[in-house]
Amino acid sequence: MRKGDETKREILRAAEQLFCQKGYEAASMQEIVRAAGVSKGGIYHHFASKEEIMTLLSHQHARESAERAEAQLADAPDDLARLNLLLSACLPMRDEDAAFTAMLLPMATSPEGRAMALTYLDALSDRFHPLLEQTIAQGVQSGTLFTEIRGVAGIVLHLLGDCFFDLAAQLMQAKNDKQPCDLSALVDLLTRYRRAVEVLLNAPFGSVTLLTLEDVESMAQRLLA
Repeated sequence: MRKGDETKREILRAAEQLFCQKGYEAASMQEIVRAAGVSKGGIYHHFASKEEIMTLLSHQHARESAERAEAQLADAPDDLARLNLLLSACLPMRDEDAAFTAMLLPMATSPEGRAMALTYLDALSDRFHPLLEQTIAQGVQSGTLFTEIRGVAGIVLHLLGDCFFDLAAQLMQAKNDKQPCDLSALVDLLTRYRRAVEVLLNAPFGSVTLLTLEDVESMAQRLLA
C-alpha cells in the first residue's frame, strides 16, 4: 500500500473514532489532525472538509453492510427469509454498526446533522437496491410475493429510511429526557412500517420482519447507554 493510501486510511480511522466518541458535529478538523497524527496540510491533501470524511465513512459502512448481507443470502432457506435478511440489514440498527449508528442518532434529529445522516441512508439504499430488487423479483416469480408496483424496491428502501428517522426520534427523546425507552412504542412503530412493506409487496400477513423484540431491546440498551 502506498504511503498516501496509508495516511488516508489513518485519517478515516481516527476521524471515525473521534466522531463516535465526541459526536460528529462537535468534532473539528483540527482535532482529527491531532488524532490522526498528520499535518494540517496532510489532511487537506486528502479531504476538503469534515463532511467529505463523513461521506466516505458512510459509503464504506454501507458497502460493508451490503457485503455482509449478500454473503448470508445463500444460506437463507426461502424467498421470505432472503427478503427479511435484506430488510433488517439495510435498517441501520444492527449490532455490527452499533457505534456508528449511535453517532448518527443525534445527527438524525438535528437540522444540521440530518443531511449527513441522509448521506448514509442514501449510500445504504444505493448498495441494497439491486439486492432487494432481485430478491423481490424472485419472490414474485415463485409466487411468494404478488406486487406489480414498478420500482417497488426503491419505495421500500425510502420507507425504511423514514423508519430509521422515526426510531431515532423516539430513542433520542428518551435519552434527552433521561428516561427508559418505551419498548412498546418502538415495537408499535416497527409494526406499522412492517405492515406497510407487506402491503407494498402484497406479502402474506405477518411474513415481513424488520427487527425482532430482542433486536429492539438490544438496540435501545446499546444506543442509550
